[in-house]
Amino acid sequence: MPLAIADTRHLHLLLADAASGTPRQLWHLEIAAQFPPGPPSTLGKVLGWLVAACGTNYSILLLHWLQLAGLAPYRQDYRSPYAHHAKQAAQLTLYLLTTLQGLNTLNASRELCLILLGLMGGVWAVWRESSVANQHATALRNAHTATAAELTPSESALGLAGLLVAAGRDYIDAQQEAHTLATAPNTVTSKQLAELGMQAPVTAFAHQQGLLCGLCYLAGVLAVGWSCWLTAAHWQLLVALFGMLLVHFVADGHQRHWWRATLRPIAISLACFAAGWGLSRLY
Repeated sequence: MPLAIADTRHLHLLLADAASGTPRQLWHLEIAAQFPPGPPSTLGKVLGWLVAACGTNYSILLLHWLQLAGLAPYRQDYRSPYAHHAKQAAQLTLYLLTTLQGLNTLNASRELCLILLGLMGGVWAVWRESSVANQHATALRNAHTATAAELTPSESALGLAGLLVAAGRDYIDAQQEAHTLATAPNTVTSKQLAELGMQAPVTAFAHQQGLLCGLCYLAGVLAVGWSCWLTAAHWQLLVALFGMLLVHFVADGHQRHWWRATLRPIAISLACFAAGWGLSRLY
């Protein structure tokens, strides 16, 4: 849902105040200058209050969902391995299920083990990927802060063009580039952000990536383990195997011979079933 023009201008002015003393201040001011003055709507006032009260850390995530242009400095290029967590969860679920089937356990016991695997694995995936993404964001933020310190202070620079000149641009080219960035802020590249030292990823995006990884892990467990709630018979393993293949197809189906990556998990699951069956015969 694109925001109204007056709301867009109002929010960029507030973001400029929050980024005072950094290149992002001029970034938001230049964008806001492209819109005519006008009173914000009720939605704009509420969003402005959230920016002022909560800061940019989590309000930026909300503004991103509302498609506010010019938020590239607050995002990061790092993407968590969502597909890896889904495939890992599917494989672990298949190994656990075949082992328990080989041991001839009660179906209720298998259901409980799968629930615990999904919950504990999902929490682990959220924590791990949030930490990794946050470390990446911190390193990127520190690098851009060091770059910004070498440029003209935002209070002394003559607009975004002044920062571009300080970054090595010719004055005429800097004016044209600044105008392009102000009128189409979503076209800014990672190279331009690095040259201006503008990138300061907020931790909300790192937490979002961790949450998505946790959901992918749960999806992998569910795709394989739902057969336990379908039937207690041994043929539930066929449904579980199909679920594991489905997860791999969704993750890697665009690649040739994607199915080859499933041969090893299938072999391990058969070994798990055989080991469980052998142990059940010993005791």
